[in-house]
Amino acid sequence: MIRRFSTLLGVGGWSIALVLASGCEPPPEAPTELSELSGYLFEHWEDEEDTARAQGLQNLYDFFRDVDLSQDYADLSYALDPLTEDLIDVPHPGRDTSGQLPVGLVTGSAYRPATHAEVIILTDQSPVEPNSPDTYARTFTEPTDPSCFPGQGCDLVRSDNEIVKDNLIMTIPYDMAKDFRWVQIRIDEQDDWAILGRSWCEEVAVGEQGNTSIDQSFSIDVFLPHDGGGMRYMALWSESTVPGVEDDVIQGTIKLGMHQIFDATEEYLEENF
Repeated sequence: MIRRFSTLLGVGGWSIALVLASGCEPPPEAPTELSELSGYLFEHWEDEEDTARAQGLQNLYDFFRDVDLSQDYADLSYALDPLTEDLIDVPHPGRDTSGQLPVGLVTGSAYRPATHAEVIILTDQSPVEPNSPDTYARTFTEPTDPSCFPGQGCDLVRSDNEIVKDNLIMTIPYDMAKDFRWVQIRIDEQDDWAILGRSWCEEVAVGEQGNTSIDQSFSIDVFLPHDGGGMRYMALWSESTVPGVEDDVIQGTIKLGMHQIFDATEEYLEENF
């Protein structure tokens, strides 16, 4: 019923109707600057209505609309501010957020969000996670059968993830919650659909040698329709302890890891869809 109503009115009209019907204050206007916008999307992930998420995703699309997405990944990475405590509504280790090394990265895709949804529902994520080649097991908690998600038979999926991160600077087993939801947006006066994901770690994860750790980690993962295919943006706010390794090396490793995820996903889709 809500989707039929939104199609008739468009996202803007739908948003106004929901606010008038509920008598609630509208959410704060979505920012247009990337760092604030990324935090806004994390903050409003769990809102009861789509109003803030839709506005935020439309602003994100507009931010990247004219960016050349074929550039090298180093030219498509962005400096972000830490995800401050007031934006975090999920269980977490309670670390000082100023210790985060935030990274944003965008890329183009040959595939629309609905095709990426087929990858999202894989229980074995290791084929698209090069830094977790041996263990990346996704268990869906709501619904337990996620096959409804790609065709939008369900609006969201929630998952628990058992991961072993294995890269140049650390080998760390950890658990991560990651949820995804469909959000209706308007692009060039047309209704369309995007996917907004969000992840977080509830506890500090300690490496196998005992001297490395992932101290905090939060992310958003966005899939937008674009030029007949898609656009993917990821923002990661994390803090790690790696003795003897400088922050710029850790941050560079994070950027490379995100780029490798994007590339591995495209390769998986080329081979399977």
